[in-house]
Amino acid sequence: MCIRGRLSEDGSGLNADNWQAVQDVLPTAFELRTVVNYKGKTDDLGPVERFVLAVSELSRPREKIQCWNFLREFDEHVE
Repeated sequence: MCIRGRLSEDGSGLNADNWQAVQDVLPTAFELRTVVNYKGKTDDLGPVERFVLAVSELSRPREKIQCWNFLREFDEHVE
């Protein structure tokens, strides 16, 4: 399943290191605007630009990842 699918679900399919790696490569606001404003064919985009485009369709991906990381580590925090 693609990252977009994982971000749309409960986040349980990836481990903490995977989620940290995804969070580290999330596009900046400038990168999002650049790709979203692209008027050409999606097929002409490279894999990185397609990733940015997929992320642009998500609601608050960075916050979701931070929340899932907190939920995964919650038991450690309360012990």
